[in-house]
Amino acid sequence: MDQTPNLQLPYIAPSQAQKHVTHNEAIRALDALVQLCVVSRTLTEPPAEPRDGWHAWIIAETSLAVFSQGQWTDCRPATNPVDRVGIHAQADDTNRLCVKSPASLFDHAGSGHQLKINKAGDQQLASILFQSDYQGRVEIGTIWNRNFSIKASIDGKDWRDIMLADSSSGAVQFPGGIVQPRTGKKLSGLIFLPDGGGTAVLEPATGSAVCASVSADLLSLKGKAAAGIFASSMRGSAMIRIWNTAKSPAQSAWVKWDTAAEQLQVSNPAHIRSWAAGDAIQTSDPANQTIALDLSPLMQKQLGGAFPQDGVLLGNSAGGDVTLSCPMVSPVSSSNLLIFKAEERRRYTVIGIYG
Repeated sequence: MDQTPNLQLPYIAPSQAQKHVTHNEAIRALDALVQLCVVSRTLTEPPAEPRDGWHAWIIAETSLAVFSQGQWTDCRPATNPVDRVGIHAQADDTNRLCVKSPASLFDHAGSGHQLKINKAGDQQLASILFQSDYQGRVEIGTIWNRNFSIKASIDGKDWRDIMLADSSSGAVQFPGGIVQPRTGKKLSGLIFLPDGGGTAVLEPATGSAVCASVSADLLSLKGKAAAGIFASSMRGSAMIRIWNTAKSPAQSAWVKWDTAAEQLQVSNPAHIRSWAAGDAIQTSDPANQTIALDLSPLMQKQLGGAFPQDGVLLGNSAGGDVTLSCPMVSPVSSSNLLIFKAEERRRYTVIGIYG
């Protein structure tokens, strides 16, 4: 270190030649910085006969000058860095600035004031954390990405996203939904499919078949009966729950028909691990005679992601549009299930999703 930490006065180095130069430089700086007094507050021009050590504040340049050795020179005092600052509180290595006060004021100097919170990169944290008894309750900011978000927690450990604002598109999401203030009931909006629902077709129907073979996540049926279980029009739009009634109690699995062969593909191979050739398969729930569909493939493809929808708006040529609620959570995706009666025979197009 060759300068003092606060006023940055030069030290005399060991065995230094011309020691008086360094010493005099420090003395002049000290004389310019301490024990000052005001000579005039009204001068608009530099004084005619200034003395060494006089200071002048230049309004036009918002800078401080000092008269030394026959000329005015800029006086730019260095900052006074400290490791911690505590005001009625004890600062520490994490909270290096700590204030305990009924209120804090960041006032303007001019027309306004801007508070800046900077982070090293988009994948870092820049936020404001609201606490209760030193436990986090609400956090707002750009939290581990570049998007603005609001999170809330009941215990400071488990957090829920309240609002997400995409920085590139400006689109805002409310993952928990919006409720009606008087009833507390969740509000739901209709999201129309981009193609108007023309390509999203559902044909729930009671079907049955006999298992021919089981291989990993593929289920082959005898007599090329896959179309009777899973209508070809639903490819890419849904998964359907099938039941193995040869087991007691009946076992279920979720399947789709996206393979070229006459095979059904299950979402989880573990669900059919005990199944064997000759087992009887059907689409209707043997307990309540219903057919369950999972629309997560459709939502992924047309809406960019699956979510727990409140309902689905369906159209059919025979009886007009119909809205079905979806209160049951899917066990195989983040969407909710669409339930039909086992005797259903109509062909539907999906117009929109409520969510």
